[in-house]
Amino acid sequence: MHSIVILEDDYIVRKALAENIDWGKHGFVVKGIAEDGEKGLELINKYRPDIIVSDIKMPFADGLEIARYVRDKYPESRVVLLTGYDEFEFIQEALRLRVYDYVMKPVEDEYLISVLKKAAE
Repeated sequence: MHSIVILEDDYIVRKALAENIDWGKHGFVVKGIAEDGEKGLELINKYRPDIIVSDIKMPFADGLEIARYVRDKYPESRVVLLTGYDEFEFIQEALRLRVYDYVMKPVEDEYLISVLKKAAE
């Protein structure tokens, strides 16, 4: 099983990610879910997950700050950004930070699972 931490400030999206996907069926275990970057960093430090799924815009620390932190402290972990922002600057910075993937919302569960399975390889 590959471990995942989910960071998402939007309650509806966060709840959907937590409840609509049978993570275990796909080989994943969700170690924690946070609604902001500060709590997200706590979960990352506690669990050192294989994959971090993070929104870009969140209170306290955004997804790019999370990606920078993970790159520097846990380079073996993969970051997948799940976002509604398609601005070139965000994408460019994500590439610089070696983010595994940049997935646009709304996203189909099947597509997200396929991205995460590839990230886990």
